[in-house]
Amino acid sequence: MRRFFGLTALGLMFAAFCNAALSWDGSALAFQTLDTRVAVMPHGRLINLPLQVPVLLASRFTDSLPILQTIFGLTYIAVPLVALALCWWVVRKQ
Repeated sequence: MRRFFGLTALGLMFAAFCNAALSWDGSALAFQTLDTRVAVMPHGRLINLPLQVPVLLASRFTDSLPILQTIFGLTYIAVPLVALALCWWVVRKQ
């Protein structure tokens, strides 16, 4: 099981460092967040608020776009990894 989680985390980290989170709507969310300095929640998606807070905090200390893109990607890849861990936790004894 550790190998599975490790490989999944490795794949997600690779996706984050390749800026896969900026595909499709991600780039618009990141740009709008950094431009307005406010978390963007299209269609009332409250999940975006905690995911964009690290980028907003980091933007106070740096204007480096590669660093902010990486932070944005890492926070968004945390969602499937946390969901996978929670699912495993629910069924771990079966």
